[in-house]
Amino acid sequence: MLQLLALLDLQEGRIAEAASNAEASLALRPVHSPTQQLAGEAFFQLSLQRHEARDRDGEIAALQQVVKWAPQRAEAQVNLGIAMQEQGRIDEAMTAYGRAWRLRPEETFGRIAHALATPGSGRMWLKLDDLRAALAAASA
Repeated sequence: MLQLLALLDLQEGRIAEAASNAEASLALRPVHSPTQQLAGEAFFQLSLQRHEARDRDGEIAALQQVVKWAPQRAEAQVNLGIAMQEQGRIDEAMTAYGRAWRLRPEETFGRIAHALATPGSGRMWLKLDDLRAALAAASA
């Protein structure tokens, strides 16, 4: 029942309610793949709302829930890395970037490299192979 409520909430744009209902449903059935995917989507949408509101702590908390329920979602890992990097948490950002790169190296590498080259909050590699090695080490 809570899973259905979460789905309806998500469809109606009630993102926070969808995330809450999906999480409550998972408390009853923690290993239920469709509900885990629903929770991942609800929390991903919530992270986008928090990002737009410039609520970095809320964004990070929502993205951590995405990673918990849908760990294969590379885009969430990249977004988590960017949000952490913006807060100066570069080592945690590198771990998130490393997980994203390990999941989908070709799709995430450019976005990660661009984020890391951000002046004042990132790091820069002159050799892309060195960056790949750093990402592999961060995700190990």
